[in-house]
Amino acid sequence: MQLFIAFNAEDQLRYLRDSINSVGSSLNIISSKYYLPFHISLKNNFTVSRELLDEVIITLDKYVSKLRQNYVRVKGIEYSNNIVWLRMRHNIYLRKIHHDLDRILKRKFNIIRHRFDLDYKFHVTLFMDDNISKINEAYIRIKDIGTPKKIELNKIFIGLSDYGEIGSYKVYKEYTLN
Repeated sequence: MQLFIAFNAEDQLRYLRDSINSVGSSLNIISSKYYLPFHISLKNNFTVSRELLDEVIITLDKYVSKLRQNYVRVKGIEYSNNIVWLRMRHNIYLRKIHHDLDRILKRKFNIIRHRFDLDYKFHVTLFMDDNISKINEAYIRIKDIGTPKKIELNKIFIGLSDYGEIGSYKVYKEYTLN
């Protein structure tokens, strides 16, 4: 099974949804066919066996229960390889959570960091596709769309997929922070 943990930004970015969906549909972009909330992932997705799933969730429950609301400043819309994203500015709070999750999951479950976790860029994925020309066109069409100056970090969710393919993830559990 594949898991990830993220801040839910859907309520604050909902106004972008129609534009993103319209561009994604017109270009037939793969990620426009999945319906997770807009989110800021806190680490790259990771593999967990079915046997350990409940224990991993309990561990994440305990960690998340200690977190408090915060915010992150938005840097802007960028693209890199096969992704167009809303990039976040450097944020000590997010960096600490990322580091803590890596450490806890390694120590308790021997979950090794993904190579993307080594230089993690906090972002909200807007488009993702293996066709780079589609991604470039999507970026051109939305690069000047208005973005918020900051995103409140007040809801977290765990995403889960049986096999980890785009479109297969679902929100498994959600938390509201104090």
